[in-house]
Amino acid sequence: MDETIETAKDFGRIPVDRRTIARGIGWGVPAVMVLGATPAFAASGDTVTFGSVVVNDSPEGAPSNYYINESNLASTVTVSGTATPGATVTISATGGFSVGVVAAGGSWSYEIPAASLPQGTIACTAAVAGPPKVSVAGPNTVVKDTVAPTIASTTYQGTGSPKKLTFSGALVETTAVSGTVSITTDDGKTYSDQNVSYTAAPWTVTFEGISNNVNYTVTAVLRDAAGNSVTVEETGTT
Repeated sequence: MDETIETAKDFGRIPVDRRTIARGIGWGVPAVMVLGATPAFAASGDTVTFGSVVVNDSPEGAPSNYYINESNLASTVTVSGTATPGATVTISATGGFSVGVVAAGGSWSYEIPAASLPQGTIACTAAVAGPPKVSVAGPNTVVKDTVAPTIASTTYQGTGSPKKLTFSGALVETTAVSGTVSITTDDGKTYSDQNVSYTAAPWTVTFEGISNNVNYTVTAVLRDAAGNSVTVEETGTT
């Protein structure tokens, strides 16, 4: 059964119309949904830079700190750089070496044992996972060569007086070598060093003016590009 409600009339105003409300139906307020703006998040993955690759102990006889030879095999190779603070940096090197370090304060570094690296040219990289993943190469490579050159050598003497003595030899391997060759005799004379530079091709150094009937020692001190050295001696009598 419907119910009729008479609305009140206000003085001086237009009366409000009577409305009929069905029993059992309540008043309803329209629902309004307010949509806020969705924040835009830019893709901002971690970053990494590679600062330096340095062998810590200077190798004897090598031209720079980018070499590992027998003299500094117990040393380490320091790699360092910068990255997003707190990011994990994966450091990799030729031969399968890999380690993760945290860039605390925005910088990272690690000391790689030189003995753990393979012979040959070694390249290093540093990477962060991102996304996106970022990988950078080290600013330089390192050369590990701990094998001294091997030399086959012979001496022979010419005819005449005073004698002419020749020292010759060849590398067993193909590594380039440089060094000096000198000769001393048991009569108290020393003949000046002669510089040599050669590869696997036979090489010859000749000394002239050596006295007859003296014992001599020819000494070659030879060094490869990584600083490894070998000393070869030959003795004889003129």
